[in-house]
Amino acid sequence: MFTALVRGGMFFATNLVAGFPAAARAVAVDALFRVPLSGFYAAITQALRSARPRWAMLLVIGVAIPTFGHTVEFLVHWMFETPELRVSVLASIAFSAASTLFNLFSMQRGVFLVGAGARPFREDLKRLPALLGDFLLAPVRLTFPGRLEP
Repeated sequence: MFTALVRGGMFFATNLVAGFPAAARAVAVDALFRVPLSGFYAAITQALRSARPRWAMLLVIGVAIPTFGHTVEFLVHWMFETPELRVSVLASIAFSAASTLFNLFSMQRGVFLVGAGARPFREDLKRLPALLGDFLLAPVRLTFPGRLEP
């Protein structure tokens, strides 16, 4: 739901230049497919989060799935004539890059899982601030090992 809300907001904002009705229609069109598609993304990411070889897992999660999703996104919005299609999809792709990495980072730490091994959603939400901090500091920790340890 979070992804659908954020992307809906992005499609609304990027299409507002075409007028409020166009922006509202872009959100409605996005909602048609976004919730099931986001659930599909999350299920695949969870299933593959510890798959080996790691490079293949990252290729599927980081390239194949988003490529499929953005192809669906483009085609649906194109069929419904979303006015600012190029800008909207580019913003969505940028969000995908960050959210895909964050979802994988979270799931590898046992957060935002469903089914076996899952904790209640409210517990995951309590862990979110620290998780976001760790995620944002991860590149620094990789660059300077032994510093800024969690």
